[in-house]
Formats: sequence, C-alpha cells, structure tokens
Amino acid sequence: MATLPPTSQPSAKQPPTSMSGHGFLSSPQASDYLPSISPTVVYSTAQTAWTPQELQTLHAGLTQFPADQFDNVTRYIKIAATLPRKCVRDVAFKVKALGYPSGQPTATKRMKIEPYHDSNQSSATAELEEARLAALLQDNVLAINTMRTNLLNGKADENRAQMLKFRENCETVLSALGGICTSIPPLPLQLDTSLLEDNEDSKTNSNGSKKNQ
Repeated sequence: MATLPPTSQPSAKQPPTSMSGHGFLSSPQASDYLPSISPTVVYSTAQTAWTPQELQTLHAGLTQFPADQFDNVTRYIKIAATLPRKCVRDVAFKVKALGYPSGQPTATKRMKIEPYHDSNQSSATAELEEARLAALLQDNVLAINTMRTNLLNGKADENRAQMLKFRENCETVLSALGGICTSIPPLPLQLDTSLLEDNEDSKTNSNGSKKNQ
C-alpha cells in the first residue's frame, strides 16, 4: 500500500519586516511637513511684563533713536531688535504707556516733495548772463583803447562819449553782480567824472535856453 507524502502544515504568517534594516528610509509622516512651534515665541499683549534689564534697554534705545530724528515705526523696530523677547508691538505699547514723545509721522516724511529745479535751464541762464557781462567788459576795453588813441591824437573832447559808455557798462556789471561786490574791497582808484558832469550840465543849460527862446 502506497504511503501518502506528509502534508505540509500552513506556515504561520510572518510579521512584516521593516525595510529600514536594509538601508531604506521609511516613508515620511504627515507631521514631518508641519512647521514646528518654538516654545520661545512671544505673543505680546498690552500687559506684557517687562524686566528691569529690558526697561533699561528700552530707555537706552529711546535715547539712541530720538523722536526728532526718527519716525515711530523706525524707532520701535530698532529698539525691538535689541530686546529678544519683545516685539515691535510691545515696544510701541510700552513707549505710549511711559508717555514718551512720538516721533515724526511717517506719512509726513514720505509726502514731503522737494521743489523742482531745472538744472539745465538754470545753467543756460547763468551762461547767458556770463556772456552778457563778458561782452560789457570787452566793450569797456575797446572804450579805453579808443580814449587812449584820442588822447594821442589831441582829440580829448571825443572821449566824453566813450567815458559815458564806460560808466554805464560799469554800473550795469555792478548791478548784475549784486551782493558779490560787498565782499570785494574797493579799488584804490576813483574815476574822474568831472568832464562827464560838465558835459551833462552844458546839455541841460542848452536845453533850457532853447525852451526859453
């Protein structure tokens, strides 16, 4: 009689083996993607407690960043940077509670608009004025040369017109320079305008005599 082969017993279910033992990383959990909350985060309120050291740092910061040079936001940000456990809101509440003067409004600084100056137009105007004054000075040089020539030729009477032109040009230049001349010491020489005055008096007398006739 043939014998039957022994039937194999069903093997017990093996527990799932971890793949980490073979050098494989386990799949990340959902909690790995969530941000961790640090226990040192400060959630400020109006009643935040201040230590004596923090108050000392606050007063030092208010002195270092005065209200007349910094706006409120800039002051609070700079002071809060020196206080690890205080935020900008804490500093703002504390400064207001202590009664410190507020800084300049930020909107005022941003809305301040400087008057527009056209530099090209200003430079062009200055160049034209400089050219005009240079032409007057050159005209005076020509007048002096003409008067010198008249003196050499015995024509002193013809110098009156040149002297009048010379004086008018000088007055125009001095009025154009304005306050600049006040800082310049006066020349040691003075112009002799007696001939011009005599000429003007003679013209006045001649005009008066014509009217009387």
